[in-house]
Amino acid sequence: MLRFLTFILVLILQKKQAFCIETITTHYDSNQLQVQVNLNVGSPPVPLALDVYFGTVQQQSQSQSQLSLGQYIFDQSIQQTSPDFYELLSSAGIEVLYDTTKSSTSQLGNSFQRQNNQGTYIQGVYVNDILSFKSIQGKYNFACVQQVQNMYSAFSDGQIIFNRIYQNLFDQLYQQNAIKTSDYILRGSQYIVHQSDDVSFLQNSIEISFDLDKNSSYYDFPSNPMINNIDTFEIMNYGIYLDGQDVTDKVKTRKLSFDQINSQRGYIDVSTYIPKDLFNIISMKYNLPPNGQSYSNCKQCQCQEVANLPEIALITEQYKITIQPNQYMSYRDGECNFNLISSDSFNIAFPLMFNNINIMYQKSSNSIKLINAELINHLNLNSIIATFSIFSAINFISLIYFSSVWLLKFKLYKSENLHKIEAANVFEINKNK
Repeated sequence: MLRFLTFILVLILQKKQAFCIETITTHYDSNQLQVQVNLNVGSPPVPLALDVYFGTVQQQSQSQSQLSLGQYIFDQSIQQTSPDFYELLSSAGIEVLYDTTKSSTSQLGNSFQRQNNQGTYIQGVYVNDILSFKSIQGKYNFACVQQVQNMYSAFSDGQIIFNRIYQNLFDQLYQQNAIKTSDYILRGSQYIVHQSDDVSFLQNSIEISFDLDKNSSYYDFPSNPMINNIDTFEIMNYGIYLDGQDVTDKVKTRKLSFDQINSQRGYIDVSTYIPKDLFNIISMKYNLPPNGQSYSNCKQCQCQEVANLPEIALITEQYKITIQPNQYMSYRDGECNFNLISSDSFNIAFPLMFNNINIMYQKSSNSIKLINAELINHLNLNSIIATFSIFSAINFISLIYFSSVWLLKFKLYKSENLHKIEAANVFEINKNK
């Protein structure tokens, strides 16, 4: 009995451990402009509000974007070296900065300098120090900014980036065995912002789940390979359907992007981007908003115009991704907004994350999982292949059998004819005698 109870207890603990993950929830700064996360750095730990970007800097705007300065954390020393910028931070509500001189675990490395084409300039030193979130902690290597020039907007203690290029904080923690895997999951959520006693609204947020256990149910979903040799999170698309009609051959772009979840200005991008040729097909066949932006007199987006818009289905190696009209519409301030945007390619992260499909990014295995998405029925495909193979095998065996029978009959026929010819020759010889 004791052994049985022990066995049950072990199973319970294992099951509990399988779903023991950590989640960081993003929020906007007090001005509702930048998406941020709260983390602790240093010893003793200093609580920092860091801007967070999900995506890769696009080439056309790389030189102008503050993102081109990479990942960094401001140091307290800017109070003396860059007093005007320090006042800018203070006016944005940033009261506490990281301080290399006060952290007992800080290790200083090489110096650095960075500048973009707008003339924004930062310099400082690379620092290795303790980063912590709840019970998880590990060494974090980052650029510590000690001097700033020509940076005219700031709402945080620094910025971190999650993309396919930069090594993010989960990559670093995993290398130290501080977490179980470098994989992380993004899902959409919302929270209430109270602007005043009488005014409040829902604001979008992103939950970042990490320290994932590979025994959890998340890993039951198949990994869809990403496209190699590119800088963004993209997978191949093999089929495009509008309300069930196949339009694949009419659309040139075959890549689905899960990058650029928030814009380079910082806010979460609510748009669904599709290729221009697909957008043109939709605009010719369906009744889009006259101004291309919103439907009037469509309360809560519950009207016939929205109901008549197309369902978009995309087929990847592992998943069937379905985007319903309500997923590219949003209702705010009395307007039913149309968020389907003509672009050079697909970017469909937002309508998935905010409609119960979570995206797992697996940089180490070069793949993506779409948790809760519909799976491609490979069983049927395998059955077809197996049936075809069996049918082919039966045909092949039948061919061999009938060929063998024909050859045998041909040999008998040939042998019989030879006997007849020989008999005829013997008769002719005897007759001549």
